[in-house]
Amino acid sequence: MLLPEYDAKIDSLIFKAGELLRFDALNQESFDCLVSELQNTLEADLVCLGLCHPSVPQYICCRNFPEFEILMGQLIAENAVCRLTDSLTESLWGDDLETFMNQTLLPKIQGGIALTIDWNAQPIGILLCGRKNTAWSPQEHRLLKHICCTISLAVDNYMALETFQSQNRELLSLSQQHLSKAQAEAENANQSKQEFLSRMSHEFRTPVNAIIGMAGIAADSESPEKVKECLKQINHSSRHLLELINGVLDMSQIAANQLTLDIRPFDFDAMLAEISLRYTPEALKKGHTLTFQLDPKTPRYFRGDDYRLAQVIGNLLSNAIKFTPTGGTVQVNVREITRDNIRSTIAIAVSDNGIGIAQDQHPTLFTYFEQGEGGSSRHFEGVGLGLTLCKSIVKMMEGDITVVSKEGMGSVFTFVVNMDLWLNRPEDGPPVLCDNVSRGTPEASCPPLPVNPRGYSAVPPPVACAAPTLEQLADLSSYVDMEKGLSRILGNKAIYITLLKSFANSPQIPQLYRELSEEENEAAIQTVHTIKGMTGNLSLPAAYNAAVLLEAQLKNNRPAHNSLDAFRQVMEKTLLYISALLEKLKNEV
Repeated sequence: MLLPEYDAKIDSLIFKAGELLRFDALNQESFDCLVSELQNTLEADLVCLGLCHPSVPQYICCRNFPEFEILMGQLIAENAVCRLTDSLTESLWGDDLETFMNQTLLPKIQGGIALTIDWNAQPIGILLCGRKNTAWSPQEHRLLKHICCTISLAVDNYMALETFQSQNRELLSLSQQHLSKAQAEAENANQSKQEFLSRMSHEFRTPVNAIIGMAGIAADSESPEKVKECLKQINHSSRHLLELINGVLDMSQIAANQLTLDIRPFDFDAMLAEISLRYTPEALKKGHTLTFQLDPKTPRYFRGDDYRLAQVIGNLLSNAIKFTPTGGTVQVNVREITRDNIRSTIAIAVSDNGIGIAQDQHPTLFTYFEQGEGGSSRHFEGVGLGLTLCKSIVKMMEGDITVVSKEGMGSVFTFVVNMDLWLNRPEDGPPVLCDNVSRGTPEASCPPLPVNPRGYSAVPPPVACAAPTLEQLADLSSYVDMEKGLSRILGNKAIYITLLKSFANSPQIPQLYRELSEEENEAAIQTVHTIKGMTGNLSLPAAYNAAVLLEAQLKNNRPAHNSLDAFRQVMEKTLLYISALLEKLKNEV
């Protein structure tokens, strides 16, 4: 039986072990102190303690048994080699560690007792004690097991702290990256703002100087013709100055969320005619051909903000005229995408065959204070607010704007807007008389699909408005497997036709291109998955395969440029064939 004062020593040892093995003080020094306390309290001839698993801190401490340190060091080295070669096996742990302990260590000492230290259900170290003259009591056995459990708990807490600190370091690193990115963006924005202010000061001074100069010349001139010419120049400069001021005021309203739409009934054709009257003289001065073409199915009467809509078209037209060399072609194409009982979605494309836009400038075209063409654009008027203003207004109209352009090959700016139909309108008025504004003639061309963002391909060529017949599209017959599609719905042709119409007017396709242009990858994956399901149910094999390929590319985070171009081309052909098919079937049900 142990004496009471010995019990007190053991209690003191347990307390000291808990103090020495705090998770925040687990180190070689604490192990050295623990081994000394064990040797003194238990009056042991030798005490050895070692953690040797590669997943935890590795410490070795020994009193009066140097060979222990050598053997444990070899064990650590062997495991380090196994870890480096990625071939760590159970042969170094588990039962073999106890075999190593019992067959290699214990025979070398007298009165030896050895215990494994376990963590996460596997041995990570050894506690070895030896005493020649006195046997180990059950209480001392329990004490040593308690010490092993204390060490295991300390390791567990230490590893939890290391994991927490590692996560904190990762979060801190991520926060620093975000901070650096935000700082870089702020610096870029500030630089763009400074460049904008520099351009704006130049642009404001130019018309003001022209007004002052022309006014002085007119005042000193006695020639009526000279005075008239000066007044024309003053009028031109004044209008340009007013446009600059209005642009800055509009952008300030947008920045303060104060810009609103004035919804009212308007005649779409009349609005285009007014735009034509304003910009045709400017186009003719540069020898351009300017035409406005409306698809015959596009409604004429809407409820919306025709001033802001005309402002967007005017800004795009102004850029097209400005950046197209003498003798170029500028077109405005309009067509309806979808319509329900009260609303219509229309696409408006402004195209030119001008200087085009370099690919690396596309991401910043719609950014505040940015101006395409950089330094070379100093040959042209403008302060870099037009496209930003266009995007803001289009978004207010529940739409989006995209660009397809290639340097030296021209540009196509396409925007989609949603507007209410003017239901209680008066009888249709007479056609708007304007030479270059017309609705669907056989010679005219329709606008390109508003669905090719980020310049994945060159500017698409015009497509003839005259709808091809099913016979003319015989080579596309494989794009719609009507027989298989009907079999999926028990041969109900009326339902199949309804589903085809629904797919042809589906918003998912333009939505997909918008999501890709804004790099919303997860949303794009969901949308293309929906399109894949629709094309599969309707038995549209080419479109289905293209959707499968595009979805796989997006899920693997691979560049989808080629897949998107293939998808777009297949989808255009599929929709073209569906249109012809629906035209043929419209009288059958």
